[in-house]
Amino acid sequence: MGLVLDWVLRAQTPDGGIRAFGGDSQVYPEVTGYMIPTLIAYGEIEAAFRCAEYLLTVQQDDGSFLGLDGVKRTFDTAACVEGLLAADRAAVSTSEDEYYSDKFRAAAWRALDWLKEMRAADGRLYTSPDGGVEFYGIRASAIMGDKKAIRAWANFEPPVYYRLHYLMYAAEGFQRMHKDAQVSRLMGKAEACLRRDGLLAFDVRNGEPGSSDICASAQMGLIYVGQGHHKNAEGLLNAIIPWIGNDGGVPVMAGAGGAYAWAAKFVLDLAKALE
Repeated sequence: MGLVLDWVLRAQTPDGGIRAFGGDSQVYPEVTGYMIPTLIAYGEIEAAFRCAEYLLTVQQDDGSFLGLDGVKRTFDTAACVEGLLAADRAAVSTSEDEYYSDKFRAAAWRALDWLKEMRAADGRLYTSPDGGVEFYGIRASAIMGDKKAIRAWANFEPPVYYRLHYLMYAAEGFQRMHKDAQVSRLMGKAEACLRRDGLLAFDVRNGEPGSSDICASAQMGLIYVGQGHHKNAEGLLNAIIPWIGNDGGVPVMAGAGGAYAWAAKFVLDLAKALE
């Protein structure tokens, strides 16, 4: 995984943000946030702190964070909370004088306060101040530890069209909240979408799975690890590895080219979980 990690480090800008697609692409606050625990796990503490410092500079006055579209997004904000709290724990555990303060924690609390204002009556998170809910928001609610929202989503069924990447976000959220029955139910739906190449499909339309998704496959592998199904997770990682670029870039769709920071994050996480 050294090549993938090197690709992520090259995608980090001088001010600490992680570019969505490497190169000179736009910095993605969401990915910068949830890349922090990954970097810490691989011992790249300084890079993780730089990510957190970047998030402090782009946090909105109300505590939120913007998506790539420039809109305040609850999912993105929760990912930044995840990273800021991880950076805070690392600062305390490593006693880094430069970072040993409550600044990361304080920023996370501000973001959490905004997220609490973005909840519908049943606890589910609106995707933005404009409203609307999406099932991948289960992950964000889990980061918040919001039991009411998790209960509200307990029996949801995916729509006619959905991406497996988002379904795996939902399964991860349930797993974070120790909702094993819901995790198993969603994993059953995902397993029906495994392709002959050993990878999870990109999407489902009218019950028919589409082409292979590297990122969703890595996410599925992580959930398998959480369930204790290590052989299944290893099979997914082995199916992913041939698609990693010579420069360490990880595509989202098998054979489609390109490199995506969020795909790299989940592949790195899966490899670390299987060590």
